[in-house]
Amino acid sequence: MKMKKIIKTTTMIILTIIFSVKTIFASEVQKKYTLTKITLIGNTRVTERKIRELVSVQEGMKLTESELEFRSRMSKAKMQNSGLFMFVDINFQTHEDGYCDMMISMGENVILLDMFALEDGGFTRFSSLSENAPDFGFMVGSKTQAFYLRFPYLWNTPVNLATTIAHHSYSMTLNPLNEYAYEAASGRAALDMAILPDWKIKIPAVYRYNIKGDSHFASTGDLSTGLETLIDFSHFKDVIYTGFDIQAAITQGIVSFPCTMVFAGANVYIKPAKWEEVILRGRYRSVLSGNVPDYLLYRIDNEYQIRGQIANHYFGRSSVVLNAENWLRDIFVSPSAVTNIHFSLITFVDLGTAGDQIAPIGIKDWNLSVGGALSVEFSAPLNLALQAGYAQELWQNTGGQFYVKIGYEYRKGNFFE
Repeated sequence: MKMKKIIKTTTMIILTIIFSVKTIFASEVQKKYTLTKITLIGNTRVTERKIRELVSVQEGMKLTESELEFRSRMSKAKMQNSGLFMFVDINFQTHEDGYCDMMISMGENVILLDMFALEDGGFTRFSSLSENAPDFGFMVGSKTQAFYLRFPYLWNTPVNLATTIAHHSYSMTLNPLNEYAYEAASGRAALDMAILPDWKIKIPAVYRYNIKGDSHFASTGDLSTGLETLIDFSHFKDVIYTGFDIQAAITQGIVSFPCTMVFAGANVYIKPAKWEEVILRGRYRSVLSGNVPDYLLYRIDNEYQIRGQIANHYFGRSSVVLNAENWLRDIFVSPSAVTNIHFSLITFVDLGTAGDQIAPIGIKDWNLSVGGALSVEFSAPLNLALQAGYAQELWQNTGGQFYVKIGYEYRKGNFFE
């Protein structure tokens, strides 16, 4: 009996090992299918070129079923996050001969209101009702007023042209004896294109005429150009609960102030729960060479960075801003015949400093602001977000600030303007 028990146990172990090995090898050698055709259904205003920029697949790819499933989920998340569609459905079918077909059906927003953030206000961009007409928008804020036109796919190429005309004005008290005021008009033109679905580049040219500034640089003009790039995997958060994007830019002054400036920034998006999202941001800006007037130096005073009324360590040749936000999303949703209204709560902590050199984080050299806000968001077809909150600057004891902003995806900053 003892021998039979040993034989039975040994047999079970061997069978278990065989089935385990078989399962492992079966999972390693999955059949790959060639994606032969992607069919788009439901797009009348959004061009096929734009949709193919958003999806993570293309004809000719060889993918397993699990890879097809993952890329389908990723493509759906990207299309939904674009704000161009009310709904998106992606299905694929594999065939015994090793080929695969995919169908992407969608419902477009009739009128799209897409909001992008500028430094001191919300930039409203209306997507055009015709694929041949330019997008247009405007921004009205206490410090900046702007008009925006974007011409997509010039001469049937992947290149877009975005233009902005703006007026800027602000004043601040750096110390009791120094009241600083500035006013300027500016124009910006930028060519941009998507190199890959998740990688965009932009070549901007900016002209600014300084109507009023300090005594040295009033009534002067400056022209600059450069290169900007954005690698955007923020949509991963809707599939694998964590996403990120990386931004970088270099700007070269041409007229009046031949200075070279750089920018680098990154955002990390974490979704521990469907109703919660944590956003960690970091931005670094620096003047590499050349003399730069005050109005071109990097500042940390606006509500998209440090929320307090900053008087110390206000601007300089270099600046660093760190930000953490915790969003409790959709704490209340009010259905409507036109659009659903979503209410969310935000708490945030901001750290920032600017100067000739960036010192280690400390109370004497950095500013610290903490605060909270209520966000009200409207679903498609409006895609409009309003946010109001209050922040208190603590370390430099510069007081607090109540702010209101309008936007859609604030994380993108002014990259798309």
